[in-house]
Amino acid sequence: MTKEQKQIAWILAMLPVLAVVVLSGMKRKKVNVPVAAPQAHLTLVDAEVKVPAPVSAAADRNALETQKKRAEAPWGRDPFSSDTYKSGQANSELKLQGISCRKDKVGFAFINNEIVKKGDIIGGYEVGEVLKDKVLLKKGSQSFYLTFPEE
Repeated sequence: MTKEQKQIAWILAMLPVLAVVVLSGMKRKKVNVPVAAPQAHLTLVDAEVKVPAPVSAAADRNALETQKKRAEAPWGRDPFSSDTYKSGQANSELKLQGISCRKDKVGFAFINNEIVKKGDIIGGYEVGEVLKDKVLLKKGSQSFYLTFPEE
């Protein structure tokens, strides 16, 4: 027998073994599922019905008003805060939310959900300068640097 004939004989001998292994893995196993005996006397008295407690109209209106106030709240607020929305919160102070500086040193600041640059007016203050970590704001003789809030 030549080497090729031996290889062919070996392959032919192993094909039935391979077929048995593959088919044994594909057989479905019988699963015994217990079947409950049918209830002979099930009546409406045996059923338990849960009715939700009524909600007062005032509580419902109050929840709706709170949801409307939250929908009008400014972006950037903490959504997990337990505080309810306070009216005037967005305009009561200036809050620096972000700064972007280009290579030519022209900077933009994100203050109270508005993008501003040098010379723009926000909250009655003129933007004097935008640096990489603070913004100079001026109003008349008053000037101050607005920085990121400390966490």
